[in-house]
Amino acid sequence: MDRGYGSLRGKVFRVPHMGNIYMNDLKEYLNVFDEVLCQLKY
Repeated sequence: MDRGYGSLRGKVFRVPHMGNIYMNDLKEYLNVFDEVLCQLKY
């Protein structure tokens, strides 16, 4: 899935979506993602 990222390969991830995404939706998603990573101590 990350073949096209060049030097960023293995260091980034893609946030897929269908249709419009609003800034508040993205912020909420990233906050939840951050919480999960903290819980996993990652």
